[in-house]
Amino acid sequence: MQRPTVDLEYEQQPARVKLDKRAMATLFAVTLSGHIGFGIIIPQLPLFAERYWDSGFGVGLLFSVYSICQLIASPLLGALSDKIGRRPVLIVSQLGSCAGYVLLGWALLTEWSVPIYGYWVIFLSRIIDGFTAGNVGAAQAYIADVSRGDPGARSRALGLIGASFGIGFVIGPALGGLLSQWVAVSAPAFAAAGFTFGSAILAAAVLREPAKHVDSDNSLSFKSVTRVLSDRSTGPLIGAWFTAMLAFVMVEPVASLLLADERAFGFSEAQVGYFFGLVGLVIVLIQGGLIGRLVDAFGEWNLIIAGPAIVILGLLAYTGTTALPVLWLLGVAGVCGATGRSIHTVASAGLLSRYADDARQGTAYGVYNGAASLARVIGPLIAGAAFDLAMFAPFVIAIAVMVVALAWLLILRTRMRSLPEPATPEPVAA
Repeated sequence: MQRPTVDLEYEQQPARVKLDKRAMATLFAVTLSGHIGFGIIIPQLPLFAERYWDSGFGVGLLFSVYSICQLIASPLLGALSDKIGRRPVLIVSQLGSCAGYVLLGWALLTEWSVPIYGYWVIFLSRIIDGFTAGNVGAAQAYIADVSRGDPGARSRALGLIGASFGIGFVIGPALGGLLSQWVAVSAPAFAAAGFTFGSAILAAAVLREPAKHVDSDNSLSFKSVTRVLSDRSTGPLIGAWFTAMLAFVMVEPVASLLLADERAFGFSEAQVGYFFGLVGLVIVLIQGGLIGRLVDAFGEWNLIIAGPAIVILGLLAYTGTTALPVLWLLGVAGVCGATGRSIHTVASAGLLSRYADDARQGTAYGVYNGAASLARVIGPLIAGAAFDLAMFAPFVIAIAVMVVALAWLLILRTRMRSLPEPATPEPVAA
């Protein structure tokens, strides 16, 4: 029997889900430690690479191989979490990252007679970390399992993951710089390993497999991925997310170049760090505190559309700073970009959970995060080449891409009004 067609937003106030605070705190700690470890390493990674291969191509290769491996592994890890559970995948992914960081630290401690060998060991460490980077997708699927039926609770919990990203990128780079300068060049890698190992132990000791989790008979293959992508609801949602993410990640590398360029702001490294610290704080405020109230007040479909519109305002401001480098315009760019991205990210993840089959939540989030990884491979390459042509060019291209994402979402919302509304299951406490 076909389900009745209803409006895209919930017509009645859903019953409130009582989430397990200890489980949510553990998930937050796991993702936070992972993001701190990532934040410790990323600013230092170009410097590590240049010790053994003084090449811009070599630096870019380390970043790209991680995203490529994550693109391949994320959907499969998501499907694996549907079969064996969220908790084991969370633990194994953290241990894998820990192993990658330990290998990186060992490479930096070793005196290589042939320097390029050191580079390839670092390259291997990024492969290991990329293939096991499934903690965010598993955490998202865990939250979806225990919060079905309450979009506000789901968005608040998903927002914690986004907040951990913001906090990690406020704390991590500063900690990595201090450790590298005052302890040893290898210290950031071993510190990142310590954070990820600690979070794996915490997840093993505290986290329980969610009661809402349903074992799936899906085969652990790319067939399960194609089911998610071919679905009339989840496929277009992930496509729109990829398009928006492509615009997001085009800004990340060139914003630093813009800030440091003498033709624009001429910021020092410390001042660039302060700016991104501001962006991280906005992410924390939106995703860590306000997002649940925003979802309750406006609904996920309104927010998933509002996010790109706000980001476009920020991109216009970035474009303006290339001709008029004033701090207030830069502040508008940073705040609008972080606000719109935060709103869109949580709303997109929430809607994916709502429309994905209960038995394929992990697979859906794996594909979702894989799409983000693909965007991270493509976007920076386009942005870097465009910046070499003209300082404003990457921001203009990002605006065009985001306009496509916004139009896609508007059309998708209209089309989905004619589709059956996914059943809203009774909420189950974690």
